Amino acid sequence: MTIHNLLIIQLVLDVALLVLIGAFFWYVGRSAKRDRTPSVAKEEVTALRDLVNESQRLSTQFVESLEEGRKTLKSLAFSLDEKERRLRDLVERAEDLLRRLDEKPDRPFPPAEDAYGEVLRLRAAGLSSQEIAGRLGLTAGEVELITRLRQGGDTKEGS
Repeated sequence: MTIHNLLIIQLVLDVALLVLIGAFFWYVGRSAKRDRTPSVAKEEVTALRDLVNESQRLSTQFVESLEEGRKTLKSLAFSLDEKERRLRDLVERAEDLLRRLDEKPDRPFPPAEDAYGEVLRLRAAGLSSQEIAGRLGLTAGEVELITRLRQGGDTKEGS
C-alpha cells in the first residue's frame, strides 16, 4: 500500500467516525426533546469522549509514522540517485579509456637488450626488484630472472 492509499483510508475512517458521532448527538438531541429527560448516562458520555481522544491520538501517531516513512523514502531515493550518477560517471570514464586505447597505435616492445640493460643498470644503482619492476612496468619475478640470468652468464663467460 502506498502512503497515498493509507491517507485516504484514514480520511474515510475519520469521516465515518464523525458521521457516527453526529448521528449519536442527533439521536440524543431528538430523545432529549421527546423525553425532556437526559437519556444518556454520564458514563456513556465519558466513554464517547475517551473514544474520540483515542481516535485523535491514533490519527496523530499514524500521520507521524507516515511522515517518518516519507522522509526515509526520500533519503533512499537521494542515495539511489547519487549511486546512479556515480555509476554513469564510471561508465563514461571506462568508455573514454576504451576509446583512447583503440586510438593508440600499437607500440612494438622495446628490444630485449634495452630492457635487460636498464634492469641491470638500476640493479647496479642499488634499487630493489620491486622498485625496478615499478619503474619499468615489469614484475618483480621478471626482474629477478633477468638479474640471475645475467649473473649466470657472467660466470660462464669467465670460466
